[in-house]
Amino acid sequence: EKCSLKIRNYPFKWDFSANGDAEWTYMLNRFSYLDLLTRVYKISKERKYLKKGLKLIEDWIEKVELVPNVMTRTLDTGMRIYYFINFDKNNDLNSKFSNKIKFSIYEQIKYLENNYIQKYNLSNWGLVQMISIAIAGIYYDDEELYLNAIEKLRAMIEMQYLDDGFIHWERSMGYHNFMLQWLLRLNSYQKEFNKDITFKKLIKNALTTTILASDLDGNQVNNGDSDKTSIDYLKKSYFEIYGHNIKKIDYKLFSEYGMYVEKREGSFLTTLNNNMSSNHTHADFTHFIYQNSNISILDGGRYTYTESKDRKIYKVFKHNNILIDSKSPFGYESSWETTNYPIVNPIFVKKKNGESFVEMSYFDENRRIFFKRKIFYTSEDDLIIFDCVFAKGNHIAKTNILGLNLDNSNIKSNRKYKFSKSHYSTEYNTKDSCDLFTTESSFRDKFTQIIIIGDTKNYRLIPIKQKGNVLDSNLAISVYNNRKYYIDISEEITKGNKILSVNNHEFYARNAVINEKGNIIIYR
Repeated sequence: EKCSLKIRNYPFKWDFSANGDAEWTYMLNRFSYLDLLTRVYKISKERKYLKKGLKLIEDWIEKVELVPNVMTRTLDTGMRIYYFINFDKNNDLNSKFSNKIKFSIYEQIKYLENNYIQKYNLSNWGLVQMISIAIAGIYYDDEELYLNAIEKLRAMIEMQYLDDGFIHWERSMGYHNFMLQWLLRLNSYQKEFNKDITFKKLIKNALTTTILASDLDGNQVNNGDSDKTSIDYLKKSYFEIYGHNIKKIDYKLFSEYGMYVEKREGSFLTTLNNNMSSNHTHADFTHFIYQNSNISILDGGRYTYTESKDRKIYKVFKHNNILIDSKSPFGYESSWETTNYPIVNPIFVKKKNGESFVEMSYFDENRRIFFKRKIFYTSEDDLIIFDCVFAKGNHIAKTNILGLNLDNSNIKSNRKYKFSKSHYSTEYNTKDSCDLFTTESSFRDKFTQIIIIGDTKNYRLIPIKQKGNVLDSNLAISVYNNRKYYIDISEEITKGNKILSVNNHEFYARNAVINEKGNIIIYR
């Protein structure tokens, strides 16, 4: 969790926090900075960097008691074990200090064992702790410690990874990549100390996801509790261990996770409709992220973990979806507590002739509201979005879309819309300026809208007819561009002739593409 504030911790305390955010304390007690001190020492040959690391380790061992508190959370303890070992291994410390570190590490492992709770089996916390213990077993040639940790890791991995091991269950790319990093660290120690490398298939699949789900610039998207950061370090680590690169894929539906990703040469689309997982999940119902060479449709990010108005805003409202009466179906109680969650349907995807169709829907059971979003990802790399909401009575539908470089040439709607300025968060503690596209309409019982993103200038709405009569655009409409009609029927037509037509081209489908010759591709 990054922060650009420059704060002096003096007189030095291990429970230090600069501004009330406990993340300061957690980071301090993880000791990741030992790796930085090692690198600087190796380059500069100045022993002051080595001495600083030794001083900090010794001070922590002497002053911090291994009882539950903000300095000894089990996640941070697992990480600290790894960084202590790494510092010892990479700096050829004298045997007296190495033994001091070893004694402390075994004390910390005992502390982890005494404070392990069941929920860690389904958490990144459990994986980090077991990986660090396994690494300790490797480094100290403690076969029993190593094998027990590996056995527990296998059970956790079976529980935590979805879609044949391609993605971590916590619905946050940041945590998916965090786990991948730690599994690669385990592999690195296994290779260096002549152990069999474990979890090869899982790691290959997980990195495949990482590469596919990164944006066109090679950055992890800031979806869920994630920062926008380069994934190059993961690809580099994998190559160093395995000696080859991952074969890229162009698209994948993560049906268990609730995500579809497609990456083309000049554009990138991620759609999300997630079931509940850990509380790193955000309100990503029918949410999407999109990028081409000119614009980006963004995720709002996380900004903070502190209990604050900002935490709720970024977790619940900073997404590209529809809110009815300014309320979300996500029951936000606090940063880590959720009181209710909608019934989320699986994402449906169909690809034909260089075009993709994605359908997402969910039901807000508390308010009896049904949401459906259908997206055509055209062969020209544009998006045509058909939204539909069923909600009895009078309501207001508001759609917010966060983006960069948005204007009338690249995004528009059949609903009244406006542009303004907003913020999104690329990193923890950071707010960046962005554009905000908004539609807002009052409706009764049913609401529909069309949003087009990309090169919008030649798109036109064409009515759909039934026996020569124009159907209500709230029920049936087509969008025409580049000699193709993109059809949307928002609900079943139960009365009259089922044969419909658009510009004399007959068809029957809920969603289809018809070209000027009348050739039809049915998607739904």
